[in-house]
Amino acid sequence: MKQTSYCDLSLDSLNILQLQEFESRGGITGDKARAILLANNASDYMEPVYMPDLIITPRSAKESLRTTSDLNAFAVYPNPSSKYINVEYDFADTDKTAQLVVTDNLGRIVHQQQLYYSKDIIIINTEAFSEGNYTCTIYIGNTSFGSSKFTVKH
Repeated sequence: MKQTSYCDLSLDSLNILQLQEFESRGGITGDKARAILLANNASDYMEPVYMPDLIITPRSAKESLRTTSDLNAFAVYPNPSSKYINVEYDFADTDKTAQLVVTDNLGRIVHQQQLYYSKDIIIINTEAFSEGNYTCTIYIGNTSFGSSKFTVKH
């Protein structure tokens, strides 16, 4: 193989076959062979890309959250939190808009999102939150469904 520039190599059919053999073996050598083949338009490799479903499906909330005496349930954990909190809720189906709102000690909204399901577990990243106390509240329409305090410690 004679190198003419950083990416452009003069590859003959024997060089291409050798590089394809290395590529098929995998590992670091295979990755480098694939890069050389791609740089010289001698490979049809396509990088796999994860395409999430556009339709959001509800995650299964714990069945134990709702008790027989409690028609509505709401929990925030772990407490204290360092990286994330789970907001688990289960309320009666409603045609009203539901919102989850997290506020700091001064009442400033630090996170807000619409809830699309009457039963779910929402994971909220708290790494960007300052250390301190927060309140997580779910509103259904203009009415508070539930509220829970939690602490962030890094």
